[in-house]
Amino acid sequence: MTAHQLKRTLLAAEGWLDLGMPEDAAAELDELGPGLATHPAVLTMRVRIFMAAESWNAAVEVAKRLVEKIPEDPEAFYAAIAEAGVLAKFSHPGDGTKSHGELDYSEAGDRAVQLMEVRSEKEEQAYIRALRNGWHLAPEGSDDTHSPNWVNAKSWTGILAPGLSTGNILDALRARHCYSSLDRNCRLSFTVCGAVMGDIAVKPVEAADVRVTVEDPDEGDKVAKFELYEDGVAVESHEPADSGGQWSVKHRAAPGSRHYFVKVTQADGDMLWSAPVWLAVVRWK
Repeated sequence: MTAHQLKRTLLAAEGWLDLGMPEDAAAELDELGPGLATHPAVLTMRVRIFMAAESWNAAVEVAKRLVEKIPEDPEAFYAAIAEAGVLAKFSHPGDGTKSHGELDYSEAGDRAVQLMEVRSEKEEQAYIRALRNGWHLAPEGSDDTHSPNWVNAKSWTGILAPGLSTGNILDALRARHCYSSLDRNCRLSFTVCGAVMGDIAVKPVEAADVRVTVEDPDEGDKVAKFELYEDGVAVESHEPADSGGQWSVKHRAAPGSRHYFVKVTQADGDMLWSAPVWLAVVRWK
């Protein structure tokens, strides 16, 4: 079976899962030959199928087989998880100076890792460090609470997706179309020259045309401050007098490759961090 056929089989299994039919998804994988049964991407899909069917013990056993295939060497590890087609993130990065190899850039890693936990100003430092080093990452707010009460979280991940199917959510995370929030029901939209958060813009621009929208149904959760970061440095800010949830600014930058993200601080101190937009700035007239 060719790589194209394997991909087609995995997509078919994904479709059955989106329809809530894990048995049919498993049947798709059963058509694969024995040589592909232990392929990392196939094992990853098996785990998802067993989880959808709530066959937890079986999911754990397949996950153990998948972990056994992941090497400890960082570069080989990145290559293996990329082949497995899994989502990956940097967890508990601290300020970025002590974990994950001090976040030194890896081309293989940049193809494999999409996300980083950003839930505090300390982790914000790691986020900035990684972006400056060349990583293409989005912030997210998931939390392994080490507690039986998994809904007692203090940070969340907002995802920009066209629908709530598993495929839509995973595709959005792979595209870095997400943000981290310390407010459970706050919505953040961030674009630069029409590119949405997480995008790598192709068309060169003369200036960064930034638009931010924040929506929160809670009366007390007003915006206290918007901050625009360019290459890890706050270059524009706005404190709305009316606590409005919209901000637009055109930022003139020196020519070169740039990345921008926005940080929003609410009146109660809760913060949100967007994924960056990467773009090329040319000399403006």
